Amino acid sequence: MAGLSVPRRHRGVVRSLPFEGDETALVAAMGSGRLDAGAAFYDRHVQAIHALVFRLMGPDGEIDDVVHDVFVRALESLPRLRDPAALRSWLFGIAVRAVGIRFQKRSRQRWLRFMSPEEVPDMAATPAAPSELGEALREVYGILRGMDTGERIALVLRRVEGMSLEDAATASGMSLATFRRRLARGEAKFFARAKSRPALDEWLSEGDWS
Repeated sequence: MAGLSVPRRHRGVVRSLPFEGDETALVAAMGSGRLDAGAAFYDRHVQAIHALVFRLMGPDGEIDDVVHDVFVRALESLPRLRDPAALRSWLFGIAVRAVGIRFQKRSRQRWLRFMSPEEVPDMAATPAAPSELGEALREVYGILRGMDTGERIALVLRRVEGMSLEDAATASGMSLATFRRRLARGEAKFFARAKSRPALDEWLSEGDWS
């Protein structure tokens, strides 16, 4: 039957087939306490959540802790999920709030605790990320570091994650009007400060947020 984990005997060992149900079936299975559903939930979404948290926080030693917090909060809040089909966007909202809480816990002088600039190219310097991109990445996070948390979140969700205005506002816990205002302020600040960063000239001229 679709969505069920059927034990399979193999050389004396009982193995479970991977959970193959959709998000609605997955939520129902997690609600019933099925271990394979919990593992599938994590496996399906951990990469996307890790990427989102990184983009919101930048290179940061607490990223893994925040990702862990996201899944803990999600499992605790699962009974309150009204629309199981919206599991991914609901999880994104938890991630955004978890990042916001982490920022709030830091002192105002240390809202965003980045690695030293010379460490960033090592993280970005892969075959798909040439040195120019590593330099641009340093500059981008240098700008974002000095921005208001709400403006930074709005900017990343809309311009980096490519979320719709409505979905991004929901994920950030803002009204649509508030989200629009913070996005507009964030974009204005980012571009004003980016004009003085030569490493960003190419991306600014092409309008490339990727």
